[in-house]
Amino acid sequence: QLATATMGVGRDPMKTTETQNPQAPPEPELNEHKLWCDNSPFLFSTLYIRELEWPSLTVCLLPSETPNLEKILFGTITNGEEEDYLNYISLQLPSSNPTQENRKFTKYEEFSGFPAMESEAHCVIPHEREVNRVRHMPQKTSIVATQTSSGEIHLHHLIEGEGSTGPKARLKGQSKEGYGLSWNVLRDGCLLSASSDGTVRLWQTLLGDSASTSAAVFSHQSSVNDVSWDPSAEHVFASVTDDGHLLIWDIRESNETAKLTINAHRSSANSVDFHPLGNSLVATGSDDKWVKLWDLRKMKEPRHEIGHEDRVLQVQWNKIQTHGHFIASSSADNAINVYDLTKVGDEQTTDEADEGAPELLFCHKGHTNSINEFCWSPNDPRTIASVADDNFFHLWKMAE
Repeated sequence: QLATATMGVGRDPMKTTETQNPQAPPEPELNEHKLWCDNSPFLFSTLYIRELEWPSLTVCLLPSETPNLEKILFGTITNGEEEDYLNYISLQLPSSNPTQENRKFTKYEEFSGFPAMESEAHCVIPHEREVNRVRHMPQKTSIVATQTSSGEIHLHHLIEGEGSTGPKARLKGQSKEGYGLSWNVLRDGCLLSASSDGTVRLWQTLLGDSASTSAAVFSHQSSVNDVSWDPSAEHVFASVTDDGHLLIWDIRESNETAKLTINAHRSSANSVDFHPLGNSLVATGSDDKWVKLWDLRKMKEPRHEIGHEDRVLQVQWNKIQTHGHFIASSSADNAINVYDLTKVGDEQTTDEADEGAPELLFCHKGHTNSINEFCWSPNDPRTIASVADDNFFHLWKMAE
């Protein structure tokens, strides 16, 4: 039995009214999606699908000390029709997964998928303007940064079961909105924000004192789409831009000239992510439909390339270090692909080659519109959350 507790203010953020539904997919796509639902028990050990009242551009999973508990943050895009908000939900998954024979895609009152959740709770946190990105501080997961459509960065202090009454601090300075936030895993409170105004700002946050400072501004020649700290070097970060460049910066050096600039893609580079161990390995994704893996010690050409059918919107490594050989990418082709890089170069039969490269481990095609963002679970190496323009939130665990 699903138990639902609603806290905070406002209406149920997970309930969609008819007028706010996105345009229904064409009949062939509906048939394809029904087939996917029917086949999902063979693909997933856990699948949780929830329709949202408003679409979300971002999703973030938080670490949890409770077994099988996933804590999830996502935002809204109301286009000014209503107040925007940040959603904070907790899902208690069953302690054991059903066998494949006992899995069945089911439409429950509150969600679709399998198995039934043991409990659920959510709270609604009012948010000024649309939520472009949300990221939690690694050293203190109750501290959350959100990137707004106005260009401001808001810092929130989450309280378990209560959410937040509003931002504890506002970081101002970037003149346009952005879609890139990155906390430094080696330095407490050190945050990077990327902006369409062509800058990356470095913030040193002291939320306990309601104070924050902009330590430096790193100027680019075009819009900055994403940013990522090197988890093995506290002074180094990467950024990617609209003109297809990958830039590597050292904050101890000039903030006007990058340490390294690579013409990484033929069109806009949308996403960048350092490997969780550093290892001089960084991934980028682009409108040119390619995911590229770069070794900073040998930058003349990418170490490996992976193609999508449409624009690549995001790349992200699995953050659990024992699974650092897993990387995922999302695309405007409605797919999230998961790759096992230990399989690169493996021999394939003709039939296997028709299914994709040997490193392609899994393809999630349950969304019916462009993927806005996904996030690996920090608690389980095979679990991912995703949101898309179809107004649906998915939490899914790949079957073994």
